[in-house]
Amino acid sequence: MPSSLTLPLIFILFLSHSVLSEVTCPAGQFLNSATQVCEDCAPGTFTPEESSVSECQACPEGSYAPNSGSSECKLCSAGTFEVNRIKCTACTAGTSSKTGSKSEADCIKCSEGSIAPENGSPECTQCAAGTYEVERMLCFDCDPGTYSKAGTPENGCIQCQAGWIGNSFAGGSTECIECAAGTYEDGRRNCFPCISGTYSKAGSTSKADCIACPAGSIAFMAGASECTTCIAGTYEEDRRYCRSCPAGSYSDKTGASGSSACVACAAGSIAANAGSSECKKCETGNFEVNATACVSQCPAGTFIAGSVQCLQCPSGTISKAGSSECKACPAGTVAVNGTECKAEKKDDDKGGNAIYYILAIAIIAVILFAVVYQRSKRRNGEENEANLNLVYQN
Repeated sequence: MPSSLTLPLIFILFLSHSVLSEVTCPAGQFLNSATQVCEDCAPGTFTPEESSVSECQACPEGSYAPNSGSSECKLCSAGTFEVNRIKCTACTAGTSSKTGSKSEADCIKCSEGSIAPENGSPECTQCAAGTYEVERMLCFDCDPGTYSKAGTPENGCIQCQAGWIGNSFAGGSTECIECAAGTYEDGRRNCFPCISGTYSKAGSTSKADCIACPAGSIAFMAGASECTTCIAGTYEEDRRYCRSCPAGSYSDKTGASGSSACVACAAGSIAANAGSSECKKCETGNFEVNATACVSQCPAGTFIAGSVQCLQCPSGTISKAGSSECKACPAGTVAVNGTECKAEKKDDDKGGNAIYYILAIAIIAVILFAVVYQRSKRRNGEENEANLNLVYQN
């Protein structure tokens, strides 16, 4: 039979065990079974709530607890991966990861045409149209004369076809545009205008595609898409200008080339204005003057010829209005404008006048010299008198 002390001792031990087994630790701690003391969970582990557990739980893969005494673990953010349950390390540039990635192997390289420009990029971004991807980290502009769509990989920019250029002169083009009519493509970068006198079709690929206008037509401005035919009354010059036929002549053809296309009006008909396409006959009883005007009476300085026109009097002759002939000026006179005779000036008279001018200039020069000489003489006399006075005083 047990002694009288045995039963109380067993009761005390049971009671002590019951009391100790009821000790609880707060979240983030565990109960040290040896010391029966609550201690913080180590980094990388946790306890989510009050408990009497004797050890902490390890953080799940892809999460971390960086400090002691953690009550929870946090998921590693996108662009990072978990290391030893205590930290998240950034994925290198050119790669990205999803939330909760558990190792560096979860950092996935960006696909062609996409980039992650910095360490820890949460996602890969597609390169925009007009650019291309380099080493999954940078997007560079396409060179001038080339273009690209969004997500273009390295060396993926496409050259514009002949006759087309990129829509951005400096590079970074998103499409190519056709050179307009009147221009030509140069190096896939510029559309240059054809020079005046030439034209081109849309999509021309070189300066050689600028075609000279046909005879009788022009391209006045540079960059012409077509040539314009010269109208009647004009003629083409240098494929650049439509010149008007001068008054007194006409051209009844369109597309005339060269001044020889302008025909002088026949006697008795006129073209009063430049650029005429026909000549008009003077009314009966009127006379044509210089093929530009119809008059009822031939003016002074002209004579009636063939009953339909007024011709200028020959040199040295004159006429009155309405004359049928011109009369020579008497000897010693000259004709002025075919309307009057005036005495002829002789060369001797011109020579005499020249002598008078020379004599006048010489006389003026002598007078000026005499005046200057007298003033100089007077000044010297005053200076000599002053010097004598000084001598006498001394």
